[in-house]
Amino acid sequence: AATSTRIESTSPEYATECSGCAPFESKAETAAPAATSARTTWVLPATRHAPNWITGGRSSIAIRMTTHPLARGLCQRMGLLVSTSANRAGKPSLKQRFSCIQQFAGEVDWVMPGQCGGERGASHIIDWQTGRVLR
Repeated sequence: AATSTRIESTSPEYATECSGCAPFESKAETAAPAATSARTTWVLPATRHAPNWITGGRSSIAIRMTTHPLARGLCQRMGLLVSTSANRAGKPSLKQRFSCIQQFAGEVDWVMPGQCGGERGASHIIDWQTGRVLR
């Protein structure tokens, strides 16, 4: 199976409102602007209203304020995206659209055309409530 689901947005407030996660109130709040300029995914507690297809059965939701130009443009037009990493758990990330289509044939609705960002390595994952770096 693919890695866990995350919400991508350009607005923390909109992401929390639409995704069913708890409001952005935490010790890590002051770190958010600086970390958001990098590839950072924030893990927030899910409310009881969060659908299982978003939480994956977990008690949390991962939200990334994307800086990738194509994903950012989609978020600005749509509000937020539900996405997953382009790899299977424990496997290397796929960098080519055709590789993603082959790997996930019949499992995903769409693979966006365009270039991957120039970043190398995995994103940072931070617990919003504690500020603890999870990756």
